[in-house]
Amino acid sequence: MPLTAIQRLRICYEASLALSHLSSQHLVHMDVAARNFLVTGGLVVKLSCVAAARGTDAGDYCQLGGKLVPLRWLAPESALAGSYTAASDVWAYAIFVTEVRTYALSSSRLRW
Repeated sequence: MPLTAIQRLRICYEASLALSHLSSQHLVHMDVAARNFLVTGGLVVKLSCVAAARGTDAGDYCQLGGKLVPLRWLAPESALAGSYTAASDVWAYAIFVTEVRTYALSSSRLRW
């Protein structure tokens, strides 16, 4: 059963709280994406780094400067200069919200 708009909004809100907590601790996640949020049946959202634990999906990562990076979620300053900040996590969060809104359809399949 698809999630309602309210449920998707709640997931985004919970994810923003997790990122806010990281930022308050002066931490940067560097890989904010739907694949790194765990959601329980009760819609409790937990931030993780699943990609680091299970390897990388070739569709999500590409080589950049000798490293595998999640280019679709990467802020321009991260892609160009390798600079990761709270602001680059906010950029990736905006992509995450789009993933939640569209059920993670690729941009080539979206009809705005």
